[in-house]
Amino acid sequence: MAKELEKKDKGFTIKLEELNKILQEINKRANDCCLGHEIPNIETQQAIRGAVNGVNLTQIDSLDDLTNELKRENNKGFENVCFSV
Repeated sequence: MAKELEKKDKGFTIKLEELNKILQEINKRANDCCLGHEIPNIETQQAIRGAVNGVNLTQIDSLDDLTNELKRENNKGFENVCFSV
């Protein structure tokens, strides 16, 4: 009985360690992108920084406001668009 529990616990521990590695990698990639350590697309990074800092965010109070805002942004050609919903 003790060996069965040890095997089950070992499998659980291995899965938990794998999940922790995945979470660490996700966290690293998010930090790299937000903090500018990787530069895959400078416009995307600027939009992320702006969103994190609350810059250029439009508060949408109704569906009509959202529709109007989307139309305005569409007319701009989606330049510097950052949504907060």
